[in-house]
Amino acid sequence: SGRVALAAGVGGTVAAIGLAAPGLIGGGTPLVERALSGEGAVFALLGLLAARFALTVGSYSLGTAGGIFGPLLVLGSQLGLALGLVFHRIAPQAVPEARAFAIVGMGALFAATVRAPLTGIVLMLEMTEGYSLMLPLLAATFVGQWTADLAGDRPIYEALLGRELGRAVPADEAPPESMLHEVDVHPGAPFDGRRVADLGLPPGCLIIGVERRGDHLVATGETVLTAGDRLTVVTSSDAGEALAALSAGSGGS
Repeated sequence: SGRVALAAGVGGTVAAIGLAAPGLIGGGTPLVERALSGEGAVFALLGLLAARFALTVGSYSLGTAGGIFGPLLVLGSQLGLALGLVFHRIAPQAVPEARAFAIVGMGALFAATVRAPLTGIVLMLEMTEGYSLMLPLLAATFVGQWTADLAGDRPIYEALLGRELGRAVPADEAPPESMLHEVDVHPGAPFDGRRVADLGLPPGCLIIGVERRGDHLVATGETVLTAGDRLTVVTSSDAGEALAALSAGSGGS
């Protein structure tokens, strides 16, 4: 299929880049450490930024699971250090150390992408022990989040969740409004011991999560439900038949 061909193409490209330049792939910790030490030239840093950005976007376009924290740190540190070097060259007395911009850049990009400025500040301070940069981090994270909000962009995790839900429910079948429900599976209920794919739920009803003995699972068609599970279900606003099916299948009243 087209998706398989796309995945193979992107995977092959990443593999080829990894063979030619291993430092461009992976978590990127060495790149972050170099940026925090102030190593690099402006054009080299911008080249690394462009390459890592393309690899990150290409990987996430496939919809496969993967971490976003590491790539964010790499992109933020490279861009921050590049700007720091430029400002240091223009006004060396005002910007005595360019490497401080790498820390601030990581915090700003994290806040803009995840929309968690306080978390970003705490993470950067704990990772780098750059407590003297508290005020620059506050300003940068505020500007980063404000800029992303003005652009109308959604937080990365919200966007990824929306993409997964959009795949589960085709766009032409998705209801204009939806409701979220929690349903408990009782012992001996019709849902007990059956796969999600075999439940025969009506259109407009989608099980998206299962809480089982304190663990939260992402529901798939192969997930087997057991008594005691708490299901998180999305239904369309007019899916009365879905609610009846859920109540009957879970053994609720």
